[in-house]
Amino acid sequence: MASRYWLKLYHEILHDPKMGTLSDRLWRRCIEMFLLAGDYDEEGRLPPIAGMAWTLRTDANELTRELAELAGLGILSENGDRWHVTKWIERQGAVSNAERTRRCRERKRSETYYGNESVTNRYTDTDVQADEIETTTEADRAIDSSEFVAAGPALQALLDVGLDSDVAQKLTDECPEGYILGWCAESRKRKLENPPGWVRSMLVRGHAPPAAYDNGIADQAHAGPADA
Repeated sequence: MASRYWLKLYHEILHDPKMGTLSDRLWRRCIEMFLLAGDYDEEGRLPPIAGMAWTLRTDANELTRELAELAGLGILSENGDRWHVTKWIERQGAVSNAERTRRCRERKRSETYYGNESVTNRYTDTDVQADEIETTTEADRAIDSSEFVAAGPALQALLDVGLDSDVAQKLTDECPEGYILGWCAESRKRKLENPPGWVRSMLVRGHAPPAAYDNGIADQAHAGPADA
Protein backbone atom coordinates (compact mmCIF):
# COMPACT_ATOMS: atom_id res chain seq x y z
CA MET A 1 0.00 0.00 0.00
CA ALA A 2 1.36 3.43 -0.93
CA SER A 3 2.28 5.60 2.02
CA ARG A 4 0.60 8.89 2.75
CA TYR A 5 2.70 12.00 2.28
CA TRP A 6 0.79 14.13 4.79
CA LEU A 7 -1.21 13.78 7.98
CA LYS A 8 -3.58 15.88 10.06
CA LEU A 9 -2.01 17.71 12.99
CA TYR A 10 -4.70 19.31 15.12
CA HIS A 11 -4.40 22.78 16.67
CA GLU A 12 -5.77 21.42 19.94
CA ILE A 13 -2.40 19.74 20.55
CA LEU A 14 -1.29 23.17 21.82
CA HIS A 15 -3.85 22.92 24.64
CA ASP A 16 -3.85 19.16 25.29
CA PRO A 17 -2.68 18.50 28.88
CA LYS A 18 -1.15 15.16 27.86
CA MET A 19 0.98 16.78 25.18
CA GLY A 20 1.75 19.75 27.41
CA THR A 21 3.35 17.58 30.06
CA LEU A 22 5.78 15.94 27.63
CA SER A 23 9.42 16.91 27.65
CA ASP A 24 10.78 18.46 24.45
CA ARG A 25 12.46 15.17 23.62
CA LEU A 26 9.32 13.09 24.13
CA TRP A 27 7.11 15.67 22.37
CA ARG A 28 9.31 15.33 19.29
CA ARG A 29 9.26 11.55 19.56
CA CYS A 30 5.45 11.63 19.69
CA ILE A 31 5.22 13.65 16.47
CA GLU A 32 7.73 11.28 14.86
CA MET A 33 5.43 8.37 15.73
CA PHE A 34 2.57 10.13 13.95
CA LEU A 35 4.78 10.63 10.91
CA LEU A 36 5.95 7.02 10.91
CA ALA A 37 2.37 5.76 11.20
CA GLY A 38 1.40 7.89 8.22
CA ASP A 39 4.36 6.69 6.19
CA TYR A 40 3.71 3.04 7.11
CA ASP A 41 0.02 3.51 6.25
CA GLU A 42 -1.51 0.55 8.10
CA GLU A 43 -4.29 2.34 9.99
CA GLY A 44 -2.02 3.60 12.77
CA ARG A 45 0.17 0.54 13.05
CA LEU A 46 3.86 1.36 13.52
CA PRO A 47 6.82 -0.45 11.96
CA PRO A 48 8.91 -2.88 14.05
CA ILE A 49 11.10 -1.30 16.73
CA ALA A 50 14.33 -2.10 14.88
CA GLY A 51 13.10 -0.37 11.73
CA MET A 52 11.92 2.71 13.61
CA ALA A 53 15.17 2.95 15.53
CA TRP A 54 17.13 2.90 12.29
CA THR A 55 14.90 5.52 10.65
CA LEU A 56 15.14 7.82 13.67
CA ARG A 57 18.85 7.09 14.19
CA THR A 58 18.33 6.14 17.82
CA ASP A 59 18.89 3.17 20.12
CA ALA A 60 16.18 0.50 20.00
CA ASN A 61 16.10 0.03 23.80
CA GLU A 62 15.81 3.78 24.39
CA LEU A 63 13.06 4.01 21.80
CA THR A 64 11.14 1.21 23.51
CA ARG A 65 11.29 3.10 26.82
CA GLU A 66 10.00 6.25 25.12
CA LEU A 67 7.12 4.41 23.48
CA ALA A 68 6.17 2.96 26.86
CA GLU A 69 6.01 6.51 28.27
CA LEU A 70 3.73 7.59 25.44
CA ALA A 71 1.60 4.49 25.98
CA GLY A 72 1.20 5.45 29.63
CA LEU A 73 -0.54 8.63 28.43
CA GLY A 74 -2.78 6.76 26.01
CA ILE A 75 -1.11 8.22 22.91
CA LEU A 76 0.26 4.84 21.83
CA SER A 77 -0.87 1.28 22.54
CA GLU A 78 0.86 -2.07 22.20
CA ASN A 79 -0.76 -5.08 20.59
CA GLY A 80 1.42 -8.16 20.78
CA ASP A 81 4.84 -7.18 19.47
CA ARG A 82 3.66 -4.12 17.53
CA TRP A 83 2.84 -0.57 18.51
CA HIS A 84 -0.10 1.54 17.31
CA VAL A 85 -1.09 5.21 17.45
CA THR A 86 -4.17 4.76 19.62
CA LYS A 87 -6.71 7.04 17.91
CA TRP A 88 -5.26 7.02 14.40
CA ILE A 89 -8.38 5.94 12.51
CA GLU A 90 -10.57 8.34 14.47
CA ARG A 91 -8.23 11.32 14.00
CA GLN A 92 -6.84 10.65 10.52
CA GLY A 93 -9.89 9.26 8.73
CA ALA A 94 -11.93 11.16 6.14
CA VAL A 95 -14.08 13.94 7.57
CA SER A 96 -17.76 13.00 7.48
CA ASN A 97 -20.46 15.30 6.14
CA ALA A 98 -21.81 15.67 9.67
CA GLU A 99 -18.40 16.76 10.96
CA ARG A 100 -17.93 19.21 8.09
CA THR A 101 -21.35 20.69 8.86
CA ARG A 102 -20.48 21.00 12.56
CA ARG A 103 -17.18 22.76 11.77
CA CYS A 104 -18.92 25.13 9.37
CA ARG A 105 -21.43 26.11 12.06
CA GLU A 106 -18.67 26.62 14.61
CA ARG A 107 -16.76 28.82 12.16
CA LYS A 108 -19.84 30.94 11.53
CA ARG A 109 -20.43 31.36 15.27
CA SER A 110 -16.80 32.36 15.73
CA GLU A 111 -16.98 34.89 12.90
CA THR A 112 -20.12 36.38 14.40
CA TYR A 113 -18.46 36.68 17.81
CA TYR A 114 -15.12 38.08 16.69
CA GLY A 115 -16.41 40.08 13.75
CA ASN A 116 -14.00 38.80 11.08
CA GLU A 117 -12.69 35.65 9.44
CA SER A 118 -9.24 34.30 10.11
CA VAL A 119 -6.78 33.76 7.29
CA THR A 120 -6.46 30.13 8.37
CA ASN A 121 -10.18 29.45 7.93
CA ARG A 122 -10.29 31.34 4.64
CA TYR A 123 -7.78 29.03 3.00
CA THR A 124 -8.54 25.75 4.77
CA ASP A 125 -8.57 22.70 2.49
CA THR A 126 -8.12 24.67 -0.73
CA ASP A 127 -5.19 22.47 -1.77
CA VAL A 128 -7.18 19.24 -1.79
CA GLN A 129 -6.73 17.25 -5.00
CA ALA A 130 -9.72 17.26 -7.34
CA ASP A 131 -10.34 13.54 -7.00
CA GLU A 132 -10.43 13.82 -3.21
CA ILE A 133 -13.26 16.36 -3.06
CA GLU A 134 -16.35 14.83 -1.51
CA THR A 135 -19.82 15.64 -2.83
CA THR A 136 -21.69 17.59 -0.15
CA THR A 137 -25.17 16.76 1.06
CA GLU A 138 -28.07 19.12 0.51
CA ALA A 139 -27.72 20.25 4.13
CA ASP A 140 -24.07 21.11 3.58
CA ARG A 141 -24.91 23.10 0.46
CA ALA A 142 -27.53 25.11 2.31
CA ILE A 143 -25.01 26.02 5.01
CA ASP A 144 -22.28 26.80 2.49
CA SER A 145 -24.61 29.00 0.47
CA SER A 146 -25.67 30.95 3.54
CA GLU A 147 -22.09 32.17 3.95
CA PHE A 148 -22.50 34.18 0.74
CA VAL A 149 -25.74 36.09 1.07
CA ALA A 150 -24.98 38.15 -2.06
CA ALA A 151 -23.28 35.40 -4.05
CA GLY A 152 -22.72 36.24 -7.71
CA PRO A 153 -23.78 33.87 -10.50
CA ALA A 154 -20.34 32.25 -10.82
CA LEU A 155 -19.99 31.55 -7.11
CA GLN A 156 -23.56 30.32 -6.87
CA ALA A 157 -23.01 27.98 -9.82
CA LEU A 158 -19.99 26.42 -8.10
CA LEU A 159 -21.91 25.98 -4.86
CA ASP A 160 -24.82 24.42 -6.76
CA VAL A 161 -22.61 21.71 -8.30
CA GLY A 162 -21.43 20.82 -4.80
CA LEU A 163 -18.05 22.52 -4.33
CA ASP A 164 -16.92 23.43 -0.84
CA SER A 165 -17.53 27.12 -0.08
CA ASP A 166 -13.85 27.96 0.45
CA VAL A 167 -12.81 26.26 -2.80
CA ALA A 168 -15.69 27.89 -4.68
CA GLN A 169 -14.72 31.34 -3.43
CA LYS A 170 -11.08 30.87 -4.44
CA LEU A 171 -12.01 29.67 -7.92
CA THR A 172 -14.39 32.60 -8.32
CA ASP A 173 -11.57 35.00 -7.46
CA GLU A 174 -9.13 33.43 -9.93
CA CYS A 175 -11.18 32.22 -12.92
CA PRO A 176 -13.22 34.10 -15.55
CA GLU A 177 -16.92 34.04 -14.82
CA GLY A 178 -17.67 32.65 -18.28
CA TYR A 179 -15.39 29.68 -17.69
CA ILE A 180 -17.09 28.89 -14.39
CA LEU A 181 -20.62 29.16 -15.78
CA GLY A 182 -19.65 27.20 -18.88
CA TRP A 183 -18.08 24.25 -17.05
CA CYS A 184 -20.88 24.12 -14.46
CA ALA A 185 -23.43 23.96 -17.27
CA GLU A 186 -21.36 21.32 -19.06
CA SER A 187 -21.19 19.18 -15.91
CA ARG A 188 -24.99 19.13 -15.74
CA LYS A 189 -25.22 18.03 -19.36
CA ARG A 190 -22.79 15.16 -18.83
CA LYS A 191 -24.48 13.85 -15.66
CA LEU A 192 -21.14 13.08 -14.02
CA GLU A 193 -20.59 10.97 -10.92
CA ASN A 194 -18.37 13.62 -9.32
CA PRO A 195 -19.37 17.06 -10.71
CA PRO A 196 -17.45 19.10 -8.06
CA GLY A 197 -14.13 17.38 -8.71
CA TRP A 198 -14.55 17.48 -12.50
CA VAL A 199 -15.50 21.18 -12.63
CA ARG A 200 -12.62 22.13 -10.35
CA SER A 201 -10.19 20.10 -12.43
CA MET A 202 -11.26 21.85 -15.65
CA LEU A 203 -10.93 25.29 -14.07
CA VAL A 204 -7.55 24.56 -12.49
CA ARG A 205 -6.20 23.46 -15.86
CA GLY A 206 -7.45 26.67 -17.46
CA HIS A 207 -9.42 24.97 -20.25
CA ALA A 208 -12.18 27.02 -21.88
CA PRO A 209 -15.59 25.29 -21.81
CA PRO A 210 -17.35 24.46 -25.10
CA ALA A 211 -19.90 27.23 -24.55
CA ALA A 212 -17.09 29.77 -24.19
CA TYR A 213 -16.26 29.65 -27.90
CA ASP A 214 -19.78 30.66 -28.82
CA ASN A 215 -19.62 33.65 -26.49
CA GLY A 216 -16.11 34.81 -27.42
CA ILE A 217 -14.80 34.06 -23.94
CA ALA A 218 -12.10 31.75 -25.23
CA ASP A 219 -10.13 34.76 -26.44
CA GLN A 220 -9.42 35.74 -22.84
CA ALA A 221 -5.91 34.89 -21.67
CA HIS A 222 -6.28 32.49 -18.79
CA ALA A 223 -3.66 30.07 -17.55
CA GLY A 224 -5.75 28.83 -14.61
CA PRO A 225 -5.06 29.17 -10.88
CA ALA A 226 -1.84 27.59 -9.69
CA ASP A 227 -3.40 25.84 -6.74
CA ALA A 228 -7.10 26.28 -6.07
